[in-house]
Amino acid sequence: MDARGVIAALSLGASAVQMGTAFLGVKESGANAVYKTQLAKAKYVTHDVTAMTTAYSGSPARGIETRFMREMANESTPDYPIPHYLTQAIRREAAKQNRPDLMSMWCGQGIGVDTGCETAAELLEKIRAGMRT
Repeated sequence: MDARGVIAALSLGASAVQMGTAFLGVKESGANAVYKTQLAKAKYVTHDVTAMTTAYSGSPARGIETRFMREMANESTPDYPIPHYLTQAIRREAAKQNRPDLMSMWCGQGIGVDTGCETAAELLEKIRAGMRT
């Protein structure tokens, strides 16, 4: 999520890092307004607000924990892509109705980190500058 995390991962032997969550809140992100609001709220929460689920797609993925994820946690779901197609209309309508409790909002555990950047370019430059110091 930031230069320190990238440096730590590389020093432990990683050849790359995946940090998509850091880019969800920037202007260029395709995340809708409801999703971005939930991401912003996570910056002020002291506990992990993410969970793993197969409920939305059939494949394990981490996202902001929702009522839909909790209610489907003990249900047997078919393999990908069946749940993806079965929940597509629910997710689309939930976004229209500003119902984050039914939306899929994928993100990593670094969700609470505030990058303080409005654009992808600013975020990349901040990471690059942090790695130089």
